[in-house]
Amino acid sequence: GIGKTLTIAKLATKLAMDKQSLAVITTDTNRAGGIEQLQAFTSILGVELQIASGHKELKEIIKSIPPRTRVLIDTAGCSPYDHNEFDELKSITTLENVEPILVLPAGGDSLEAIDMVEIFNTLPIRRILVTKADATRRFGGILAAAMAHGLGFCNINRSASIMDSVLPLEPALLAQMLLKYKY
Repeated sequence: GIGKTLTIAKLATKLAMDKQSLAVITTDTNRAGGIEQLQAFTSILGVELQIASGHKELKEIIKSIPPRTRVLIDTAGCSPYDHNEFDELKSITTLENVEPILVLPAGGDSLEAIDMVEIFNTLPIRRILVTKADATRRFGGILAAAMAHGLGFCNINRSASIMDSVLPLEPALLAQMLLKYKY
């Protein structure tokens, strides 16, 4: 519910439009409609959605993908406080040649975000992708969480529309967003 699947669809759209070799994989096999939602987007792009029911199957799919192919992996939502969900996510994020990126919605409580990122930071995560930036005026939570755990930002999703790109979260854009709603 934080925008991971929509963000994957937007990234896939950009790569497909740039004529880059692309593979999209989902491990979100339990959420009702999760596969169908992403498959609706990948079908339009002419990209086959590959489905992995666990880290072993994901590892095999990744091995079968040709070199220099951009691979996007959509995972199921994970509560950092649910040990089963977290262990499954850990098995995925530690696969060889996988760069896990933490997807975090803007607008959350700073202390809660710091606590959650502290747990996720036990995974090999170096960057945060911010979602729901269009639905908030406060960015303190994501800033505090990134700073507390030494994580960088990679991109920001500022719209629920598939037509709007995921943007690189560069300093000028972040400053613009912070100043937009000053009181």
